[in-house]
Amino acid sequence: MLAADNDGRFVYDDEELAEIAREIADGGKEHGSRGSLMFLMADKGGYTLVAFMDNTVMQGSMATLFRYTCVFGGGAILLLFFLAIYLAKKIVKPLEESYRRQKQFISDAGHELKTPVSIISANAELLAREAGSSQWLSNIQYENERMGVLVAQLLELVRTENVSPRMECIDLGRLVSGEALPFESVAFENGVTLESSVADGVQVSGNSIQLRQLISILLDNAIRHCGHGGTVGIVLAKGKNAAFLSVINDGEEIPKEQREKIFERFYRADQARNSESGNYGLGLAIAKAVVTAHRGRIEVLCHEAKVEFAVRIPLQK
Repeated sequence: MLAADNDGRFVYDDEELAEIAREIADGGKEHGSRGSLMFLMADKGGYTLVAFMDNTVMQGSMATLFRYTCVFGGGAILLLFFLAIYLAKKIVKPLEESYRRQKQFISDAGHELKTPVSIISANAELLAREAGSSQWLSNIQYENERMGVLVAQLLELVRTENVSPRMECIDLGRLVSGEALPFESVAFENGVTLESSVADGVQVSGNSIQLRQLISILLDNAIRHCGHGGTVGIVLAKGKNAAFLSVINDGEEIPKEQREKIFERFYRADQARNSESGNYGLGLAIAKAVVTAHRGRIEVLCHEAKVEFAVRIPLQK
């Protein structure tokens, strides 16, 4: 008995096949493979028949198919990857350009308005001294002051977003306690109770001016939106790798669809009330810019008729 390949070349002689057949019979398996040979064993009554088939060609074909699959499939995946990057950049580019122009407009508008606001303020003061105060002049001065606040906030937002602050090691606990102290009188005037819980030894790498501004914005926002007789709480806790600052106030919960928008420039959930209070929707945008500059995260949470602004800032290493 001889075994030959498709070209007629002998691969196995009868002795080799007989030896392989005996090993297969001793193994007890009716079918399977041994090396490049596939076998089938059948009991024919007086003898046992073992049939062989060489699957070298099939194995070679499978190996070739696998190689082609890896080459062409991998190439297709890489092509799709780079195509996705290209399309993503093309889609995002108009948004980036729009954002850049918006920032540039805010910067330009802030600087252009600063001078006329100062001139109007100076002229109004001179006019009040010479002609005496009047309702119309008081209205001019009041609206000009509001415009001055808006211009200052615009310039502060641009500065916070575009200028990298000088970082140093800061005791955030002392900063929070010191900044919260002046707000006790503000809270009292608004019929609000201000409570604080500040952990000791919370060291962060940050800019003290910007962090004070962050705390001030969050406290001012909480007191303004807390109902009369309500409570505002400021809590500083120390985690394993980060400091956690929370400012919580009693009040109406913010709808989910507005919670991300409130950090956008000029966004005001309550247009009427914010206009009366002189709020232009820039405070929380500045707060987010400060947190971002400190490699942190800020979010708003609502639970049990309470609104919480939660800030996470990495600890000093």
